[in-house]
Amino acid sequence: MKLLLIPSLLVCFLLSQSLLAQTNKIQVKKIEDKNFQSFLAQLDSCWFLTREKYIIKVCLVCNGSSNIAIPAENCSHNLYILTSNGTIPDTTNLFKVGVFWEPQFIKMEDIEGYTILTLKSFPYNKEERVYRVKIKFDKVIID
Repeated sequence: MKLLLIPSLLVCFLLSQSLLAQTNKIQVKKIEDKNFQSFLAQLDSCWFLTREKYIIKVCLVCNGSSNIAIPAENCSHNLYILTSNGTIPDTTNLFKVGVFWEPQFIKMEDIEGYTILTLKSFPYNKEERVYRVKIKFDKVIID
């Protein structure tokens, strides 16, 4: 249940920020939800990509180390990918992708209707792996 709640809250937060940006009045609201506060504290970075017919928001979220024997600097990450058509009412899709270990983004390209993010993952005590995350409005595929 909590796993569904956190992405739903992220979508609500991102949508509310988009709507607030369209008004002239600046608003501040304290968010009391501890799960949401914790989730946002784990965000390492976000990217916003504009496509011809939709917007992609990619957030890198640190999960921490899953094993006490693994050094803390080698933490696992998930990508949260939100696609939005940018209209009102907004149609959005949210995808959770991972787990990646200390991911490094290599490049982004558009091929055959997909936005492709290429990244390296460095699992602890293993060889690095290269992944291609292929994003369309309504689906995400890993190569």
